[in-house]
Amino acid sequence: MTWQAIAQKDVADSVRSQTFVLLVGGFVILTFGLSLVQYIFADPSFEDGVGAAFGTMSFLIPIVAILLSYSAIFGERQSGSLHVLLSLPVNRKELLLGKIVGRTLSLFVPILLGYLLAVPFLYLLYGGFAPSEYAQFLTTNLGNGILYTV
Repeated sequence: MTWQAIAQKDVADSVRSQTFVLLVGGFVILTFGLSLVQYIFADPSFEDGVGAAFGTMSFLIPIVAILLSYSAIFGERQSGSLHVLLSLPVNRKELLLGKIVGRTLSLFVPILLGYLLAVPFLYLLYGGFAPSEYAQFLTTNLGNGILYTV
């Protein structure tokens, strides 16, 4: 068994447990909701709306990353599935690399999908879209999430 198979199993487990769908929905709702609050109570510019979402999301994404990563090893050890996984022909380095890649993808893809699905709503809300601002917001939050996952 290789680290790719372990990562694939880890991503499949997160999709099967509905964590993936909940994260995508949560990121869409939070991004749009925080931008909507900024639109209602302050100056209706796209940069201000994204800035309001950025501050909150840069605080929440590390928490979500830590919660996802915690169960990667400890949750499987507690349930006993780690013993089954280690009984297969895999060494500990491959197991750790597979878990890191799997959990990173389990966080990376929902963040990316959630933010990209919020783009049409933000465009309708603000009447315009600044791709450079949004790309900076997206890459900063993705990097922050990956940093806390590893």
